[in-house]
Amino acid sequence: MAKLDTNKIRRILDRTLPLKWLEETARRVGALRRQRKVILPLLVSTLVLAFASSSRERTLAAFRTSYEAASGDTIEESSFYDRFTGEFVKLMQEAFNQALESARGISKRLEGHIRQFVDVLITDSSVIRLHKKLKEVFPGARNNHSPAALKLHAVLNVRGISDLKIRLSAGKKADLKMFRIGRDVAGKLLLFDLGYFSYNLFNRIRRAGGWFISRLKDNANPLIVGLNLTHRGRQRPIVGRRLRDVLKRLKRDIIDIQVTVEFELRAYNGDKRKATAEYRVVGLRNPLTGEYHLFITNIPPSMLSAEEVAQSYRYRWEIELMFKELKYYYHIEELNTSNEHVIMALLYAALISWILSRRIRHAVLSALPRRLRRVPARRFAARFAQVAVDLLDFIAQELGIKISRADRCVKALLDTVIDPNVKRRPTMSALGC
Repeated sequence: MAKLDTNKIRRILDRTLPLKWLEETARRVGALRRQRKVILPLLVSTLVLAFASSSRERTLAAFRTSYEAASGDTIEESSFYDRFTGEFVKLMQEAFNQALESARGISKRLEGHIRQFVDVLITDSSVIRLHKKLKEVFPGARNNHSPAALKLHAVLNVRGISDLKIRLSAGKKADLKMFRIGRDVAGKLLLFDLGYFSYNLFNRIRRAGGWFISRLKDNANPLIVGLNLTHRGRQRPIVGRRLRDVLKRLKRDIIDIQVTVEFELRAYNGDKRKATAEYRVVGLRNPLTGEYHLFITNIPPSMLSAEEVAQSYRYRWEIELMFKELKYYYHIEELNTSNEHVIMALLYAALISWILSRRIRHAVLSALPRRLRRVPARRFAARFAQVAVDLLDFIAQELGIKISRADRCVKALLDTVIDPNVKRRPTMSALGC
């Protein structure tokens, strides 16, 4: 059984947020011009750990308070806020890549029926609403509801978090336009939600030697050309008919058919061409509603049965869980600022927080091998959010900063009781008290 102690946590922090590396990288990207009173490695660590903390607000004032508590120094607002520049965003991006690299040794084997694939990749996106003043920089898809929004596109490998790919765009950018297919998908299984539904995309995956499973759109009505699964007794003749024309009359629990679809290829020199392709459609009937859950794939029945196709699609929960943790436990949507550089820096801080929590969870699971099922990811994320900011003690000690908890308590009282609004008149004073 692996042992979990403070030294193990220190090592994880050091590999995820290496302080010397952060200082060298800050100097290289131009974020460290003059040290002054702000220690950049501690600032990066503060953003990461305070962002993950459920007891902290996601405001610059709250981050400054956390930084001061960890450093023991009082920082002027301008000195703190001026650190959020384009160069600092570059530092946070480099820190995110470094955190991913540090997690490369944490991986798991593909088991069961998905072992036959090189990798299982899940792609999805999540919209983060921003301050309306950023609508020119990050235009949202809905002018009334969210005029300014940022979209986080992610590709997650089921094997481990180190292969996570992140791309950022304006909220109105279509998911499909942010996903690229290369020859590296050969032998890999890709899982899509309806935001990426495209016969053209499926065709490119097939030609590159990859495999895919996607939900079938409600308005998709492919032509049935063959049966992969026969049933006992009399069967309704469905070959040669459109899927939606026969679907409501089917009573079988499982549908497994071959279909053909027609789609437009990418225009070449202004010339639009059409193509056809044959795919497999699998449907499992919901016993409560009687409706079918339909999937389209290019995986033949010899590789996966209809039930295994549906089971494989459930791996999409991995990326949905990542977004749930970022939104509901680390509150990534609480970015109430109109400063573009602050938004980007805090976004990378949130992603590093997620990587760090997964690394520490892996260490916890290694220490509790007999209780793995009793440490669900969402429960751990909630608990990590409660203790994350306390890990700043390790960072401060590594930097040679010594300040007791009692001193921090007193300093917090002195720093936070003063109203920052100089011209605001206290209510009781206005009443003559």
